[in-house]
Amino acid sequence: MPPGAFVHADATVTFTAPKICHAIPMACDLMGDLRVAPIGSPAALYEDDPQIQLALVTPESIAPCFGPRARDSNKGRFGTCW
Repeated sequence: MPPGAFVHADATVTFTAPKICHAIPMACDLMGDLRVAPIGSPAALYEDDPQIQLALVTPESIAPCFGPRARDSNKGRFGTCW
């Protein structure tokens, strides 16, 4: 846990786009359900800036990368990491 006082939230609201702290431990473990609320910021402020390389990975965004696996599958049949 982080040093000092902290809140374990049920939900967190952020404006315009997720921030780095929403993706890294320990903050992400304490924020609960993340909601991104629009406040009228032009998308060009963050979508067209090459300095901003943060994306929120969701189950829906990566689902196309995975297909059904046979019941007798194991990790050795689906690639390795060196």
